[in-house]
Amino acid sequence: MADKPNEKRVIVPCLTKTTPTLDLLHEKTLLWGKPKSGKSSLASQFPGAYFIATERGHDALSINGTDCGEWDDVLAILRGLADGNHPFQTIVVDTVDNMWFFCESDLRAKKQIEYEGDMEYGKGFRMIANEFRRVLTQLSNLPYGFVLISHAEEEEVGEGKGSYRRQWPTIAKKALPIVLGMVDLCVFLDETYVMDDETKRMAPGRVLRTKASRGWAAGDRTGILPETISLGTSAEQAWKAFSGAWLTGGGRIGDVGARADAPATGVAATVTQAQTETTPAPQQNATSDGRKK
Repeated sequence: MADKPNEKRVIVPCLTKTTPTLDLLHEKTLLWGKPKSGKSSLASQFPGAYFIATERGHDALSINGTDCGEWDDVLAILRGLADGNHPFQTIVVDTVDNMWFFCESDLRAKKQIEYEGDMEYGKGFRMIANEFRRVLTQLSNLPYGFVLISHAEEEEVGEGKGSYRRQWPTIAKKALPIVLGMVDLCVFLDETYVMDDETKRMAPGRVLRTKASRGWAAGDRTGILPETISLGTSAEQAWKAFSGAWLTGGGRIGDVGARADAPATGVAATVTQAQTETTPAPQQNATSDGRKK
């Protein structure tokens, strides 16, 4: 029966609770660390990974993906991925830093300004943030895993005796809250010393840090990952360690479908708490650096 004119639509509240899936291919992940630390290599091991490559640096990898040089490229890839006529299961944005830069540059070009502050107070910044959030949300709402990659830089916090050094994502300050508020997992790929199983001595190695500290941003909305995951030396070893920790904690990898509601405490809240504590369709065939053939 058709609604009567001027009659307001009513949605009856659903009384059935959702069941958490804890499926890695339903989660949104921020993977960040120093350049050349193996972030892209680890992301390439996710099932059916497709790279939105906003920067070069994939020459040593065999991946599926498309190079991006501007905001319109990102929008065209979004339309192709949303079409669903492809085999991919995980979307990787490498890097989300440059994705924000493309969004900024697009607004400046369209408004014919050199700096978003040239517009009336706050309007330019809000327009960029809204557009970035809109597209990032559309990408993350697709029925695939979603991995955002960012670099790390060391910075000093505070002054005098109370100051300290920390590693922090290089995402623009206005974009970082948007990203942290969206992701389920914020994991820091750290280069440190780990115990060598053969020599029983400490040796240079890599770990994933999943819990927040004043020395780095991290968080696990699901609560199933250990605080530290030793990654080994190769991309295969890193994926085996990460996926193994996820499965051991009670998660799943596969059966992509509708995503269940996550626990109430998000990554952004966890990171903030730690600080206060002291249209082309996606191409299945790609060159080794992720460019279309």
